[in-house]
Amino acid sequence: MTLSEEDFTKLVRMQALSNQTVQDIQKLEEFTAYLQEMDARRVELEDLYTEDWYHISEEETLSPEQNLLLEAQIAPDNYSVLSQDTIWDQLQALSDARINLLKTLVALL
Repeated sequence: MTLSEEDFTKLVRMQALSNQTVQDIQKLEEFTAYLQEMDARRVELEDLYTEDWYHISEEETLSPEQNLLLEAQIAPDNYSVLSQDTIWDQLQALSDARINLLKTLVALL
């Protein structure tokens, strides 16, 4: 006896979903690697911020050339790291985003 058209349609759908799942696994593995890279940047920023920010930003003076070079590094819609709030706000926003990701992952389990 051959499969009904309805069951065959389901079988084809299962195959398509299975194929997509393989791609989903690859994307999750890439995302996991990205998260690890992101965390390394966070740790480095926190370390630089806690160890060196005050000394560099408050006790030293930028030359006009250094100031221009630093300003050229500021991404659109961002602020200079010379403002203490910039780093603090970004680290807090990153923490909030990580918590939201964790909540989403827990809900998916």
